[in-house]
Amino acid sequence: MSAPRVDVDTRRRGLSLSRNTAALGVGYLLRTPVLLVYFVLATRSLGVEAYGVLAAVMAVCAITGPLASLGTTTLLVKHAAQDRDSARDWFGAGLSVSVLGSVVLGTVVMLVAPVLLPPGTPMVALALLLAGELILARVIDLSGFVFVATERMHLKTVIQLGYPLVRLAAVIVLVVGPWPVTLTGWALAAVLGTGLWAAVSFILARSAIGRPRWSLQIFLREWRQGLLFATDLGLTNVHNDADKIVLARLAGPEAAGVYTAAYRLIDAAYTPVRALLGAAFPRMFRHGASGPAALSPFLRRLSKYTLGYCLLAVPAVILLAPFVPPVLGEGFADVTPVLIALAGLVLLRTLRALPADALTGAGYQGRRTTAQLAVSVVNVVALLVLVPHFGIWGAVGSSLGAEALFAVVLWILWARTRRESAPARTDQSEAPEVTHDR
Repeated sequence: MSAPRVDVDTRRRGLSLSRNTAALGVGYLLRTPVLLVYFVLATRSLGVEAYGVLAAVMAVCAITGPLASLGTTTLLVKHAAQDRDSARDWFGAGLSVSVLGSVVLGTVVMLVAPVLLPPGTPMVALALLLAGELILARVIDLSGFVFVATERMHLKTVIQLGYPLVRLAAVIVLVVGPWPVTLTGWALAAVLGTGLWAAVSFILARSAIGRPRWSLQIFLREWRQGLLFATDLGLTNVHNDADKIVLARLAGPEAAGVYTAAYRLIDAAYTPVRALLGAAFPRMFRHGASGPAALSPFLRRLSKYTLGYCLLAVPAVILLAPFVPPVLGEGFADVTPVLIALAGLVLLRTLRALPADALTGAGYQGRRTTAQLAVSVVNVVALLVLVPHFGIWGAVGSSLGAEALFAVVLWILWARTRRESAPARTDQSEAPEVTHDR
C-alpha cells in the first residue's frame, strides 16, 4: 500500500512545484515590463551619461546590499522550509542583522565612493540610494523570502510585483512634473517608493507568520554559515556588476550606460529561468538533506526545462537586438552589437546557476563560495586589464569568459561532490552536514 502513496506524494510535489513556478513566473512576467518601462524612462530622461553614473551607483548598492543581511535570507529559507514555526524567529533575526549591517556598510561605502565611482557623482544621490538598497530593500527582501520558505509563491509574487510598480509610480511623478529630472531627484523618488513598499511588505509578512521575534541569538549560533551565504551573494553581485563600476570609472559613464542597457535586457531574457529556480530553491534543501545523490534527479529535471528555454531565448535576443536603440533614446545607438554579443549570457548564467543551487542545497555552500571568490577575482582583474584598452568590448569579453569559467568550475565541483558522497551514503555518520564544509 506504500507505493501508491509515494506516487501520490510525488505527483503532489510536482504539482506544487509547477504552481509555485507558475506563480513566480507570472510575477516575473508582469514585473518585467514594469522594469523595462522604468529602465526606458531612466535612459530617456537622464541621458546616457547620467544613466551610466546611476548604473555604477546601483552596482555598488547591489554588491553591498546582500552583505548587510549577512545571509539571513537564505538561513530563513533553509530553516523555515524544514520547520515553518521558525519563520518568525529568522524573520526577526534577519531584520535585526540588516539594520545593524546597513549602518556599518553604508558608512564604509560613503567613505570609499570617491575611489570607486566616476568623478562628480552626487553624494546625496548615493546616500539616498544606499538607504533604499541597504535598509528598505532588505525589509522587502526578507518579507518576500518568508513566502519563499513557506512555499506561498503567490504572495512572493505580490511583493516582487508591487515593489517596481510603486517605484515606477514615484519616478513617473518626477518625470511628468514641472521640475528638471536630475540623478539626485531620481534617487529621492526611488527611495520614497522603496520605503512605501517596505512598509507594505512587512505588514504582509507579519500577517502571514505573526510578529517577528527581534533577536540576534539564533543568528549568532549560525553566523559562520550566514557569512558564507552573504559572501556568496555579495560575490555573485561582484561577478554580475563589477563591470559597470569599472566601465564607469575607467571608460566613462557613457560606456557604462550603453553596456548596462544591454545587460538589463539580458536580465529580462533570463527571467523565466530565475522564476523556475526561485520556486525550486526551498526544495534544493529538502532533497539535499539526504545527500547529493538524492538531489541529482531533481537537478536533471530542472536542467531539462531551463536549458530548453535557453535554446529559444538566445536566438530571440539576437533577432530583436536591432530594434532596441530607438526605444532607449538618443545616445544608445551602440547597444545593438553589445546586446548581440551578450546574448550568450542567458545560457551561461543558467549553466552556472544549476550546480550552484545544487551545492547550496546539498550542504556544500563552502565550495560554492570558494569558487565564486576565485572567479570574481579573475573577473575583476580581467576587467581592470581589458577595459582601459578595449572599453565596452573588454567588459563584454571579461563577462562572458568569467561566466563560462564559473559554470565549468561549478559543474566540476558538483561532479566531485557526487563522487565523494557516494560511499558516505552507506554510513550515515559520514554524511555531510550543512555546516561542515566551510
